Amino acid sequence: MIPFLFAVHSHQPVGNFGWVFEKAFAESYEPFLELLAEYPEVRVGLHYSGCLLEWIEDHRPAHVDLLKSLTDRGQVEIIGGGYYEPIFSAIPERDARAQVQTYFDHLEAVFGRRPAGLWLTERVWDTSLPALFHDLGVKYTLVDDSHFRYAGLAPEDVWGPFIAEREGKGLVIFPIDQKLRYMIPFHEPEDSIAHIRERAEKHEGFVACYGDDGEKFGVWPDTHEWVFEKGWLERFFRALTDAKDEIRTALFSDYLEGAEPRGRVYLPPASYEEMMEWVLPPALGRRLEDLMEELKEEGRWDELAPFVRGGHWDMFLGKYEEANRMQKRMLLCSSRIADRKDAPPEARRALYRSQCNCAYWHGVFGGLYLNFLRHALYREMLEAEALAGLNQGLTIERKDYDVDGYEEILVSAAGINAIVSPRLGGSIVALEYPQKRFSIGNVLGRREETYHGKLAQAAAGQDADTPKTIHERVAAKEEGLEKFLVYDRFPRVSLQDHLTSPGITLEQIEKEQAPELSSLAGARYQAAVDHGRVTLSRESACGEATIKVEKTLRFKADRAGFTADYRIRADRSAGGPPANAAGQRPAPQFPDGKLSARFGVEFNLTLLAGDEPERHYLLNGARPENPTMIGRGAHEDVTSLELVNGPDGFAARIRASAPARLFRFPVEAVSQSESGFERTYQGSCLWLTWPLKLAAGESWSVALDFDFLER
Repeated sequence: MIPFLFAVHSHQPVGNFGWVFEKAFAESYEPFLELLAEYPEVRVGLHYSGCLLEWIEDHRPAHVDLLKSLTDRGQVEIIGGGYYEPIFSAIPERDARAQVQTYFDHLEAVFGRRPAGLWLTERVWDTSLPALFHDLGVKYTLVDDSHFRYAGLAPEDVWGPFIAEREGKGLVIFPIDQKLRYMIPFHEPEDSIAHIRERAEKHEGFVACYGDDGEKFGVWPDTHEWVFEKGWLERFFRALTDAKDEIRTALFSDYLEGAEPRGRVYLPPASYEEMMEWVLPPALGRRLEDLMEELKEEGRWDELAPFVRGGHWDMFLGKYEEANRMQKRMLLCSSRIADRKDAPPEARRALYRSQCNCAYWHGVFGGLYLNFLRHALYREMLEAEALAGLNQGLTIERKDYDVDGYEEILVSAAGINAIVSPRLGGSIVALEYPQKRFSIGNVLGRREETYHGKLAQAAAGQDADTPKTIHERVAAKEEGLEKFLVYDRFPRVSLQDHLTSPGITLEQIEKEQAPELSSLAGARYQAAVDHGRVTLSRESACGEATIKVEKTLRFKADRAGFTADYRIRADRSAGGPPANAAGQRPAPQFPDGKLSARFGVEFNLTLLAGDEPERHYLLNGARPENPTMIGRGAHEDVTSLELVNGPDGFAARIRASAPARLFRFPVEAVSQSESGFERTYQGSCLWLTWPLKLAAGESWSVALDFDFLER
């Protein structure tokens, strides 16, 4: 008898739209469970993330009743996990323990029995996990067979339960068969049965193990028709039932009662194979893809696969600065809640929701590129801090919160939160309105991705009789996406300074072709903090001139905003500009005795929806042409700019003491999701610019007021 351990993991992230929950439930979770109930000899381990189970309990309680009945008759085993699907290595240990403990308690209350196993989020393994899970009473978890190959085991020996150990504490781990994971449900059921038989013939005592996303059964593109309407799942359950004398599905905890572990194993930090490809920077990602394809064409992949691997999940925090800032903001929130011993349980629950993994990384799935998922995590952090009674009054603190080796300046108040980075142009890298639980600075930059080279293939389309896995599927949601492949030179932050040519155009700014006459944007500023003021300054060469920019940010405890006072001074450089290798010197920057340039202050802000009429601009109190957040334009004599967020009941207003020429455009990135390539609105870029004509020794100044207003 060949035991077949079958696990299905279902999840919807914190912040996903209600209609997505509805659709996924109707097209996958509900029909899967109803059909499973008709085949009582098919036993399955089911994991629902806490985010999803809470929704089901509130909106589809009959589904929970069916789950209870299937667990009572021994057909289904509920598998636990971290309550809100955190990556365990990315959150504090105190929160990891609480997430597991709280969810296991909840599952025991709902189903009448405590889970024995844990679904490991994205199968991200860390060497500290055996001790952590052992202490929490977890008996087993599942990881990919590739984890074992990276540990030095021969592929043919990777099957059955092993024991992972840390500090003398053991945890049973089951390797998921990657070939089964790719076959189910994209090959006929007989192919999976044949694969299990073939492996069992080679190994006495062999046990097959499968574990993967429930969304493969109806939510992924084209799978609902294939799995349910064309009967794949029913054929699969029938095939397992018919083969029960040879291959018998079993629950993990039941199997463990009589099983003997195959030995200890020490796994390196890893995730599933695809994840470790996605985390690589584009150049290395393409090289890895080419190498893997080359080895497969040569028939050498099975032999060399143990020696070929990508990166590690944590490097998403290195690849995407925005992901790192969000994760470090979550850690900051966690430490603040931990220090507040009287913080109510609701505050801690909001913190745990902010640790939901999906928005912290990006692969085939949208994840980080979905601004509403990032927004949801920031919303939960701000909710947690509000419930804990934090941010009462003005505090300004110097701290390297994002662990980049440089101090940032953290400003917290009831009306506004800001994080100022002297390293990145003296800019504001985080800007929050706590009262509305809104992070308006939550903008993701445009950057190269490994898959951007596949856009031409996507335009050609694909035809197939059976659905493709999301790892094989290549499609585009609209034509002409190639023209949106523009990559940002500087981070998408606010109060970023530019000294550029007098004739700068919107097209140059949008396409990252604006000439920078001086090194201000993204450069290091000097910083000083004193009594609610943050002063940032930088001197930089500009041809034969020297430019000194000084900006002073003034915050108050009773104001939901700040004032930025700018002062710019021009001087001649001592000795003039250096000559190049040919002995040529740059053109002088003082024609007619004056420095001639254009000074710009850049803001990157988001109201989340780009094309919703109730989220729009007001320029000098009036709506411009194309007023929504995806509107573009160049506007003269702007002294007041508002971003009006009708649905959330507030506006962000910028007022300038001198009329400015405003350039505005949407920041739109090309990303990949399970349904194909798509253009995603990340935020809106605003350049307020003024002409500069300064003689040596002259200065110019302007003041900008930024305020959140109730609307």
